[in-house]
Amino acid sequence: MLNNLWIFELINGYSHHSLLLDWTGILLADFVAYAIALLGIVVYFYPRHRRAHHRRMIMVALASGLFARFVIKSIIVLFYQAPRPFVALSDVTPLILVPRIEQFQSFPSGHALFFFACSTAVVFFNKKLGIALLIASALMGIARIFCGVHWPYDIVWGAIIGVGSGCCIYALYARYKKRVDAIITKIF
Repeated sequence: MLNNLWIFELINGYSHHSLLLDWTGILLADFVAYAIALLGIVVYFYPRHRRAHHRRMIMVALASGLFARFVIKSIIVLFYQAPRPFVALSDVTPLILVPRIEQFQSFPSGHALFFFACSTAVVFFNKKLGIALLIASALMGIARIFCGVHWPYDIVWGAIIGVGSGCCIYALYARYKKRVDAIITKIF
């Protein structure tokens, strides 16, 4: 089994050596999330002939992500709090800011939970888009290690739990599809 610290040092060791690489890491770690959100908004409204399908996809993806991030992570944090790398290791300087309240909530990564859950749900509706989002989520996770705010296991377990959450929420949707689709149609 690979060592969490060794993998962290391997990835994070490249930070603070190149301004271009640092900015790329920051862009992937923090701003890809906004690009994915913007893509979701665009897909929600366009194209017009696929609007109902896309709205169901977005609703299931959001439900998956919100469940993973705010329910599952909240339960885990009640029982297990892990310091972030820059808290645990004195020689690590993060490239992005983390609120003080979250400095001992490293495990699992909330970003990995949310984006892997959303991406997994999207795979069930649109395989190509879902796979592209899974790749973007993985790059975001690696960048968060590079930026010094997560351990590799935070990302790996966030991805595993996120994928599981996306599968479970989609299974619930599939089971109650007619009812859920009727509610989504009435709302939108």
